[in-house]
Amino acid sequence: MNARRYRLLLAESNPGNRRRVHAILEREQSIPCIIDEAPDGETLIRLLGAGREYDLIMTAPALEGFQGHDLMERIRQMLPEVPVIVLAHPEETALVHEMLQSGATCFAPQTGDYLDLLPLIAQAALDRTDSERSTRERLARQQHREEAAKEGEEYFRALIAHASDVITVLTRDGTIRYASPSAEKVLGYPPESLIGRNASDFMHPADTPTFGEAFADLIRHPGASEPFETRLRHRDGSWRIMEGVAANLLENPAVKGIVINVRDITSRKQAEAALQESEERFKRIAENAPDMIFRWSYARGFEYVSPASTEVVGYTPEEHYADPGLGYRNIHIDDIPIYESVFSDLANPEGPRRYCVIRWIHKDGHIKHIEMRMTPIFDQRGDLIAIEGIARDISQHVIARERLRELTARLTHAHEQERRRVAHELHDEIGQALTVAKMRLRMAENSLPEDATATREKLATLGKLLDETLQNVRALSHELRPPLLDEMGWEPALAWLCDSFSQRTGLPVLYHHTGGSDRLDGDVELVAYRVVQEALTNVARHAGAEEVRVTTSLTPAGLEIVIEDNGRGFNLAALNSGHSFQAGLGLLGMQERVDSVGGQLEIQSEPGHGTRVRINLPCKEPER
Repeated sequence: MNARRYRLLLAESNPGNRRRVHAILEREQSIPCIIDEAPDGETLIRLLGAGREYDLIMTAPALEGFQGHDLMERIRQMLPEVPVIVLAHPEETALVHEMLQSGATCFAPQTGDYLDLLPLIAQAALDRTDSERSTRERLARQQHREEAAKEGEEYFRALIAHASDVITVLTRDGTIRYASPSAEKVLGYPPESLIGRNASDFMHPADTPTFGEAFADLIRHPGASEPFETRLRHRDGSWRIMEGVAANLLENPAVKGIVINVRDITSRKQAEAALQESEERFKRIAENAPDMIFRWSYARGFEYVSPASTEVVGYTPEEHYADPGLGYRNIHIDDIPIYESVFSDLANPEGPRRYCVIRWIHKDGHIKHIEMRMTPIFDQRGDLIAIEGIARDISQHVIARERLRELTARLTHAHEQERRRVAHELHDEIGQALTVAKMRLRMAENSLPEDATATREKLATLGKLLDETLQNVRALSHELRPPLLDEMGWEPALAWLCDSFSQRTGLPVLYHHTGGSDRLDGDVELVAYRVVQEALTNVARHAGAEEVRVTTSLTPAGLEIVIEDNGRGFNLAALNSGHSFQAGLGLLGMQERVDSVGGQLEIQSEPGHGTRVRINLPCKEPER
């Protein structure tokens, strides 16, 4: 029994005829099938257009709306390949004849025992359809294979024609039998000019022996392939470096030759040579530099460390290669946060800091001050993958700077002591002498006779001069060393300084203080006073300001002082480069004073936008 289950379409308006067809097909059970019914022409057209794949159509010669030739035409228009059996009575012979002429497969009588022949007629039609379908499918597959082969051949030819690689086929003795069109673009030779030539004719003489040995060995191994590199002569006479693969396809009936695929790598080789030369140049520079030059990556740790590492940190490059975490572990514990902060900034392409000074523990145990400058390396996705940097030993510089700071502190202290001594002399000696002179002048004035008017006026003028001199001496004494600073502390002294400066110069100075006013270490108080004094002097001399604001704030973190003016401002970079010597000396003196007590000085200024000086001083308690 056929295992296939067919789908049949029965078009018959007579219900009795439909039942008889069903009964006969089910009784015989020779055709496993599903039968769709169409009792009229409209249903038939709908089922034909429903997209179902019918194997056989059985139809009466006439349905409501269609009959004969018209009916068959509609069926053939919609399902041209499906066999059609006409179920007819003797009186419908004319319609049956029309349908057979229009393409019906055969007819089956619906009278008497003739209808019992329907299963045989249907099976014959289905077998014929299966055979035709099988033939069509076989022919379609064959056509598909032929088209695929043709497309593959055309595709291969297109690839060969447009490939940048040169493909050649050689005989056993190295004669060129085929050359791809790219030979002209790569080597300058038209492909046809290469046919019949020996490949060795184009090969560099120094490369011929090696290639010949490899070629002979390849011939002895059918199916094998061998990579190679050689130099071939261009048509213009130059030599091109070629990289290729030779495959032994002598036993392949479609090829029967040695297939060689080569590509021009001259530019790459030149770039590699230039890169190697650059790397060697860098290596020579790095290996003779006194600084430690390094490259560190997440994937491999230290990839390069210059020999200077032995001198700078005591560890050889080999020790760094063997231990990726060596550098980090030798950072002084107090400086690890500094390093980690800079390292974190490196992950940001727009990071603010790529420089730091840290203490590094040398292999012999002593501490080195290391200045590090680092450059982040990112991949195409923007992820940090490596760091390149320079580590410089600035220990001697740090020591020299510390000694300079100590010397500056001693000089400042000596200077202040001298100012104090001079202020004391002015106040106690010269001030007293002037006071005594003024008293004696008054006594002399009182002893004059009543009629000595001219002499009395001269003495009065001399008295006024003594008063002015005494006031100037007192002011100079206070400026040299204000007693208020020693007696009351930094906050009252700064308030007095701002007020007296405003009265003396006529420049409004607005002073404001927040926080506590506890006494601080004498050196800190003196630095606060002198820096504000110098800043106000600079404003009066250079700023052309209409107003100055001095703000002080004392917190447990320290003393912050801000001096702001609305003057003309200046170019800070130009000042630092020495374009204004006197102003530069003033700022340098302020910086040295602040450094001497471990404070910080920050200056902000732009031409036309005033100047802002901010000082942060440590909150040291006064010595008891």
